[in-house]
Amino acid sequence: MRNQPDGRRAPIGPLQAFADGRIVETVLRNLVSNAIKFTPEGGSVSIGFENHGTLVELHVHDSGAGIPDDVLNDLFTPGPITSHKGTHGEKGTGLGLMLCKDLVERHGSELCVTQNAGGGSRVAFSLPAIRQG
Repeated sequence: MRNQPDGRRAPIGPLQAFADGRIVETVLRNLVSNAIKFTPEGGSVSIGFENHGTLVELHVHDSGAGIPDDVLNDLFTPGPITSHKGTHGEKGTGLGLMLCKDLVERHGSELCVTQNAGGGSRVAFSLPAIRQG
């Protein structure tokens, strides 16, 4: 979807990307699970995509607590993997995001994690688009 001048959403048409569907499903499932884990009740999690011509970007947004700057800066730095408890004390191994990073890189992309301006996080990656028609 893209915003029209009046702010309404307009469909951008079907998009297709060159990727292993099972891997993309695994990555999205993990990213959504993380977003839910770190978003308190009443918050929101959304999945979306954007057409960037030769690339299709997939992203997961959440309105959770966000990632502290020191953790965000070292998120993919080699070293011991650290895990943080979710909003309801859920445990994790800390391996899921590293696995997602590896799977996305095997598709020639990069996992980008940023803070949302109003709080929460945005995790995105791109895949090569398949031209329609």
